[in-house]
Amino acid sequence: MLASAVLLFALASGPAAAGADRFALLRVDVVGPLERVSVDAGRSASFELEGGVSAGERWTMEAPLALSGTAERAVEPELRLSGAGNARVVGWDESSAAARSAAWGATPMALRSRPPLGLPAREGPRAPFAAVALASSGALLALALRRRLWAAAVVSACSVAGAGTLVLLQPVPAAGLKVVEVDGRSARAVLVELARDELPEARVDDLLWSSVPASAPVTVRAARGSPSVRLVSAGAVLRATRAFPLDARRLAAEHNEWGLLSPVWRRSPDGDWEFMDTWPAGTAWAGNAQDTPPPPGWLQPGLPLGVTVLLGHWESAAPSGGAATWVRWIGE
Repeated sequence: MLASAVLLFALASGPAAAGADRFALLRVDVVGPLERVSVDAGRSASFELEGGVSAGERWTMEAPLALSGTAERAVEPELRLSGAGNARVVGWDESSAAARSAAWGATPMALRSRPPLGLPAREGPRAPFAAVALASSGALLALALRRRLWAAAVVSACSVAGAGTLVLLQPVPAAGLKVVEVDGRSARAVLVELARDELPEARVDDLLWSSVPASAPVTVRAARGSPSVRLVSAGAVLRATRAFPLDARRLAAEHNEWGLLSPVWRRSPDGDWEFMDTWPAGTAWAGNAQDTPPPPGWLQPGLPLGVTVLLGHWESAAPSGGAATWVRWIGE
C-alpha cells in the first residue's frame, strides 16, 4: 500500500518538478561608467549585461535570473563590476512573479498538466554511402599502385579529402525546436521553445523557464533594449513557455485553417493513427490508415487516451533561428 502511494506521488509530482519555473527578476541600481555588470545568485543562476553602462548614467536594471530553487532567493546576490561606476541590489521584484504566476494559473489545466517534452536525440555527422564508397575505392586503388608510391599517395589523399567533404556536407539536426501545444476544447495554446546548450530567444514575459537537469547552472545574457535574452547552460536542455495567441487560426480534427502541416498524423479516440504527407490550409482531412508511418516518438509522451490527437510539422510557420515548429493539438 505504501509503495503504491509513493509511486502515485512520484507520477503526480514528476512532470511538475521537471517543468518547475526558474524565472526570477532582480532589481539592481547601477551608476556608470561600467563596462560590465554581472550578478550571481546562489550556485546555479547568473546574469550578464552586454554593452555596459555609460558614464554618469543612472538606472534601475531588472535582471532576469534562472534560479534552481527558492533557497537561492535567501542568498544575497553577488555583484561583479568592471569600471569606475557602482551598483547595489534593491531586491526581488515580487510583483512580476505574482503577475506571471497569475497568467500561468489562468492557462487551461489541460495545457498546464501536459508533461514537458524532451528534444529528439541529436546526432552528429554521419558518413554517407558515397563517402564510404569513395574511401574504399581510393584504398583499393592505392593498394594496386603500391609499387608507384607517389601515385598511391596522391590517390589516397584525394579519396580521403573527397570522403571528408561528403561527411561535412551532411546536415546535422538542429539543437532546438518549437512546439505549439493546443487545447482543442478551450481553443487556447502555449508555445514551448526547447534548445540544448543555448536558448537564444527567451523573454521576460515568458510564463515559465525550466531546464533539464532542473538545477543546471544557467547564465542569462541580455543586451539593453533587446526584447529577448539568451539562456546558456552547457549540456542542459532549456525550455521557455509563453502564451500563444491563436487569433483567426482554427485547427480541428476534420478541417485545417491553421496553415500548411507537413507531415501530419491524426489519432482517433479509439487509438487508430492516420497520416497525411501534406495537409494544406483550408482543406478537410483526407488521411488514411494504410501503411501509416509512426509519428515521432518524442511528440507522443503524455498523450491522453480516448480523445482525438493531431501531431504535425508546421511547415508554413516563420522560421526562427533554424528551429522547426511542431503542433500538438489535443481535442475531445
